[in-house]
Amino acid sequence: MISVTYNQKGADIMLGKLKNIGTNFVNEARIATQDTMLDIQTTAKSSGYVPYQTGNLKRSITSRVELGKTQITGKIGSNLVYAGIQEYGGTIKPRNGKYLKFKGNNGWVSVKQVTIKGKFYMTRAIKDNMAKFKKRLGKLQIAK
Repeated sequence: MISVTYNQKGADIMLGKLKNIGTNFVNEARIATQDTMLDIQTTAKSSGYVPYQTGNLKRSITSRVELGKTQITGKIGSNLVYAGIQEYGGTIKPRNGKYLKFKGNNGWVSVKQVTIKGKFYMTRAIKDNMAKFKKRLGKLQIAK
């Protein structure tokens, strides 16, 4: 048999703290997520991560945090069409005609397809910041 004994004063104090858990925890978790998303964004934009030719891809990387009813979601990425192929790699084939045509180092080039190796700049930036995120989550104050 399990027995629980409490006094009303102690219960009132505990209930008061429990009411604040949701607000405090969500606010602190949101801040931890925002800080981490900014760290990931900074890392992804740094030398050795994002492929750099014109700087457009680097400048296009943004992050945001969304609060839902039951979750906090951090989102990071680029709105550029070619961001995905640079991240994951893939093969580009012509939509119209037999050849892709583009200006190369030695003039115009015509090829049937181009295969791009994935750079995984965003994936690496996320992985490189996960330990810091876990540390931030570990420091969250559930009740004050």
